[in-house]
Amino acid sequence: MQKGLKKDEVKTVSYYSYYSNELDQKTSKMKKYFLTLHCMSVNLSNFDKIGEITEASVSGGASVNHIHFYLSLQKQRELKNKLFEAATKDAREKANAIAAGLNLKVKKVINASEDFSQEQCYPTNPIGAMQNMASSVSKQEGSVNYMPQNTSMSVHVKVVFGVK
Repeated sequence: MQKGLKKDEVKTVSYYSYYSNELDQKTSKMKKYFLTLHCMSVNLSNFDKIGEITEASVSGGASVNHIHFYLSLQKQRELKNKLFEAATKDAREKANAIAAGLNLKVKKVINASEDFSQEQCYPTNPIGAMQNMASSVSKQEGSVNYMPQNTSMSVHVKVVFGVK
């Protein structure tokens, strides 16, 4: 594939065709046509390629509407597990402190529930970069740079302990 992409890094997300019409300002006649939208996803692990691939896509006639950054599923799982472990340890320590203040001891877990959220990571200044993309492509290759900002993950753990 072009720009060093592997076939499994590119996939079609959706494909949509619809009928449309518009008034031709010169002839005052209605122009009728079909418009087709082909949405694709490119999965990369090397962020250095993003600008180059985006510019090549725009040069080839594509319009780029969104650029999103996600952690890999493996990295998400790894980070979630570390966060849950820390949160449950913290819950146990707080329960022990509260129980000690009441002259009680924490004995066992009665119930536990969890929740997870992740903030999506967008490129720095995506609007400005996309607005300048057309002129950047015509000026010099490799001039648009997309780098993700920090992303955040959070876990919430609710643990009900039995005390004695």
